[in-house]
Amino acid sequence: MKKYIILNTALIATFILMSFYGEPNIMCDQKAIKDKTKTFLDPYTYDSAMLTRVMYKKKEVVKETEVALFVGEKYKIAFNTEALPKKIEINIYNKDLEARKRTLLFSNKDIPFEKKQFTFEIERARRVFVDYTIPAADSSAASGCVVFMVGFQIKGK
Repeated sequence: MKKYIILNTALIATFILMSFYGEPNIMCDQKAIKDKTKTFLDPYTYDSAMLTRVMYKKKEVVKETEVALFVGEKYKIAFNTEALPKKIEINIYNKDLEARKRTLLFSNKDIPFEKKQFTFEIERARRVFVDYTIPAADSSAASGCVVFMVGFQIKGK
């Protein structure tokens, strides 16, 4: 009976601590970052945006997002990484992670970490896959977020 009471007390204490601390605080002002990123789409017309939360773990992690596009349209993809404490690698491919013979279309690998916004133009694609490679970090590493935004070119402009 005493073990049961100790176990229940430990579980209750764990849940209380989790409710206060939960997921590490992610310093992302979504509206401000999206508004700033939208300026990099000019002269393209805003279509959509996605905010991806980045949690640094003890081992490298790859997150992939599929972006559906209309064939024959020209697109501009803008990234904003100002809410990241450490650089992550962003790669755009024509096929998903499991596909063989996928082609790298864009990479920020050679872009310095100090440059927080960058763009990529693409046309004649049905979809692209954005891979975020999050490097390994110790448990004290802060978390953050990255925004990517898609704009399309209106024909005749």
